[in-house]
Amino acid sequence: MTKQVCLRRVLLSGLATIAIGAAIPAKAQEPIKIGEINSYKSQPVFTDGYKKGMLLAIDQINAAGGVAGRKLELITRDDNANPGEAIRQAEDLVTREKVDILAGAFYAHIGTALTDYAKQKKRFMLITEALSDNIVWSIGNKYTFRLDSSTYMLVASLVDEAVKLKKKRWALVYPNYEFGTAAASVFKKLMKEKQPDVEFVAEQARRCQARRRFQRVVRV
Repeated sequence: MTKQVCLRRVLLSGLATIAIGAAIPAKAQEPIKIGEINSYKSQPVFTDGYKKGMLLAIDQINAAGGVAGRKLELITRDDNANPGEAIRQAEDLVTREKVDILAGAFYAHIGTALTDYAKQKKRFMLITEALSDNIVWSIGNKYTFRLDSSTYMLVASLVDEAVKLKKKRWALVYPNYEFGTAAASVFKKLMKEKQPDVEFVAEQARRCQARRRFQRVVRV
């Protein structure tokens, strides 16, 4: 199942719940508003595809009659790669634009902030990309759902291959933000469990403008 299909199904489930629960005469013909917050300026290569995919899905859903007779409307905002700005935009979308649900978050720290916001405000939040384990573990809540895999899942998928290399000494280089540090921590933990004699001889967190899905692992 592709990520686009998953997004469509999760989004439709949330929309159907909202539409059915709010299907009173006063709102019957009003659109269901989706407030989407993402890092469009800092990560256009990644986020532009999400926006186009959502617009395509919304066009298809509206052409088929909408959800419970209500059309969908997408309102997008840029978070400037800043969690504080993401929260400000979420609050504006909720209070001024009167959106029914929230979606988005590319960076891990922004996804974490929006997860906490969803819990406080009791708002449906679909995290489309942020991989932070905190989103579903330490601060997970019944209002927040994630489309993508977690940091732990991605790293765990690499560990078996790393063990097959039978290399004892490793040096790690990873991006210096939540995703990178969490990925390195999980990698070391799982490697120790599967290969007790492994040694991590060097570790360097580096500033990186371009977000990478996996930490760079250098064998020495």
